[in-house]
Amino acid sequence: MVTQALSRNFLKAENVSIVNMSSIVGLMGNHSQTAYAASKAGLIGFSKSVAKELASRNVRCNVICPGFIQTDMTDALNEKAKEEY
Repeated sequence: MVTQALSRNFLKAENVSIVNMSSIVGLMGNHSQTAYAASKAGLIGFSKSVAKELASRNVRCNVICPGFIQTDMTDALNEKAKEEY
């Protein structure tokens, strides 16, 4: 992974912040998106572990989990599903 490959450089730098992009689906799951939800949940767990491992070296690691975003894929959802998000 990129984080692992760059970790040595991160440890030499000051004010390092790693920001990973996940999804709200990683926190709550979603119908018919098992693999997607599992990968996003894995990224959340990964980010938490990296934060704990590198905190003593002043490296921050955060993960952003945006909610519903209107895209071509989400346009296909019915209105009830959109409201739930």
